[in-house]
Amino acid sequence: MPETVPDPFAETDPELSVVVHGRNVQDHLPDLLDSLAAHPLPGVEVIVAAVGDWAREVAERHAPAFTVVPLPDGAGDAAGRSAGAARARGRWLHFVHAKDGLPVGAAPAVAERVGGLPGTVDVLLLDHVRSSWRASGLPSPDGPR
Repeated sequence: MPETVPDPFAETDPELSVVVHGRNVQDHLPDLLDSLAAHPLPGVEVIVAAVGDWAREVAERHAPAFTVVPLPDGAGDAAGRSAGAARARGRWLHFVHAKDGLPVGAAPAVAERVGGLPGTVDVLLLDHVRSSWRASGLPSPDGPR
């Protein structure tokens, strides 16, 4: 029986799915998507669960590199996360709200970290900081983990 050789051009499922969800609040979504598009990574897919027409229009500028899941205006965060997760192919899901940002190198760092985790790990908890009109880099209101 001949040995099976993997096809190097066959499409494989990504290790990490970054699910961006929500409305285009204060026009923050273009910067977030542009930052993700500027550094595409093998093994990482981006899914945008775009709430409302404005978010959908912004997200479609990045198609077909990103998967766009249009949601009606008024859809909540849980609906966005669920819709994005339903389309995700990765073993790991990284949820990012559309009004937030990711520091340069965040997606590659997460992808590298999850790639080395054993199959028994189900959750990777990431710390984060928040910003407001008055300050940036504040501790997360989620409390210490």
